[in-house]
Amino acid sequence: MCKEVRCAIYTRKSNEDGPEQKFNSLDAQRVACEKYIKSREGWVALAKKYDDGGFSGSNLNRPAIKELFEDVKAGEVDCVVVTLDRLSRETKDSIEVTSFFRRHRVNFVAVTQIFDNNTPMGKFVQTVLSGAAQLEREMIVERVKNKIATSKEQGLWMGGTLPLGYDVKDKELIINEKEAKTKGNKCTVVEPEGKTNNALLRAVVRAHLWKRQLEAGKYRSVKELSTKIKISMRRIQQILRLNYLAPKIKEDIVNGRQPTPKIKEDIVNGRQPSNLRLADLREIPMLWSEQLEKFYGLTKFVMGLSKFLDPKNNYAFRRIFGTEKNKDILIHFLNDVLNLTGEAKIKNVQFLSPIQNPDITAKKESIVDVLCRDSAGVQFICEMQVARTTGFEKRAQYYAAGAYFSQADVGGKYQDLKEVIFIAITDFVLFPKKAAYKSDHVTLDKVTHEHDLKDFSFTFIELPKFPKTKEDQLESIVEKWIYFFKYASETSEEDLKKIVGSDEIIGRAYNELIEYNWTREERTIYQQAKKNEDDNVSCLNQKFNEGKIEGKIEGKIEGKIEGKIEVAKNLLKVGVSVDLVAESTGLPKDEIEQLKKK
Repeated sequence: MCKEVRCAIYTRKSNEDGPEQKFNSLDAQRVACEKYIKSREGWVALAKKYDDGGFSGSNLNRPAIKELFEDVKAGEVDCVVVTLDRLSRETKDSIEVTSFFRRHRVNFVAVTQIFDNNTPMGKFVQTVLSGAAQLEREMIVERVKNKIATSKEQGLWMGGTLPLGYDVKDKELIINEKEAKTKGNKCTVVEPEGKTNNALLRAVVRAHLWKRQLEAGKYRSVKELSTKIKISMRRIQQILRLNYLAPKIKEDIVNGRQPTPKIKEDIVNGRQPSNLRLADLREIPMLWSEQLEKFYGLTKFVMGLSKFLDPKNNYAFRRIFGTEKNKDILIHFLNDVLNLTGEAKIKNVQFLSPIQNPDITAKKESIVDVLCRDSAGVQFICEMQVARTTGFEKRAQYYAAGAYFSQADVGGKYQDLKEVIFIAITDFVLFPKKAAYKSDHVTLDKVTHEHDLKDFSFTFIELPKFPKTKEDQLESIVEKWIYFFKYASETSEEDLKKIVGSDEIIGRAYNELIEYNWTREERTIYQQAKKNEDDNVSCLNQKFNEGKIEGKIEGKIEGKIEGKIEVAKNLLKVGVSVDLVAESTGLPKDEIEQLKKK
């Protein structure tokens, strides 16, 4: 007669819902395990239940499984029967548990993935399936995180403590008028222990939310938003400006460390300046350096430690023109450089993958700096090129052709293809015969010069050709942009105020270059990009210089040959024989014969 095998059945479910049901998940697991036990001779299911209802499989901090471990140690269990994914969803925990069972000579069986860990194959399958369970769990976690992040990008509320003055409806924050009026829209004084100023925080959150909604097209204009939420356009525009607060000020508002405006009258009269109020933010400077001066008195300190980084740097260029948070800078730049006005003016863009050919992503030539598409489907390529490269104008056409070709879907129609506009800023002379620093190129009829083929256009800005060297010489927004690319890293604080003037978007671009506002990691990436660019420039310059030397040698040789030909012609004119001419010049006789015939 077979020895009796005492079998403990372990069950688990992640949530507590359904215990009142007549037949829930724990019962289903138990029935499956009992059927398996009955099919084995001599196996007996213990009456004691080891049920963990409402406990996650991500760890072993569960009361029933701890009780099972104690009974195993006490020798009261010969075999544990379970469905593997209910034991644990972590590979490390599954291996640790089954190792524990083996040390105590307790068999372990997973009924839904029939295997026995007493066999080598069973041990192998157990490890593989435990890993699969962990993978599934981690994939679920990743999907949930991505869903939450995407929802937040769309301006949806994804849970947590609601900020004062807001309710949530259909996952969107809406203003609770009663709470909003509680403070009369006035800022409360910040306590020494650093309590968050709800009026300021609410304004910053509103600014961020409204900007997202306008960019996503939920509201077509500030006027439409004003009508919907019943707040004046002037008030909305004031709050929207809070999106452009310096990062330090935003961080301090969120963390309850509101800055204290340095009001000259208060300091002169010996009064302690008051804490920052919402009213102080109604008229804020666009330049971060001026904001820091106004709210912290830090301008000299910051500008003494900091500087404007170089926008020609690959990483800096993409940070300014290729990120969602600076999308409006890119839009202004495109409209300004391409002189787009009226209906043609770009209102919004969508960033596209800068990798044009996934098959050759290892090559720099397959990746552009910035690629985007406007609401009409027109694609824009922006490229910053520092190193002098042969055939860059051909690469520009290659990029444009790639963007054009990428629109062609299977079954698509040619008439649906949209225009591609390429813009390049080069730190070298691309077209030596052209005097202009900015040139626009399109496809024209050779005879009539009519512009019939309109789907490709190219704009090149050659920085070395830009003649203006002082900020007070700038006469247009385009010149300000070019001055920005060429001289930003040399610009002083005083010069900056003159450059920006009323063109706030230029100020935003300079703000992004203040080294003080970059993290250590960002500065490291910037320096690495600079090193790579410098190495590339040095290598190309060396090749260029070598080419010039070779060219001089070839030129001398060609010059000597041309001189000999001229001598031969003169000798033939005065009747010197072909043989004598060949001997005198060293030219082949057949070539001299050809000259004689001419």
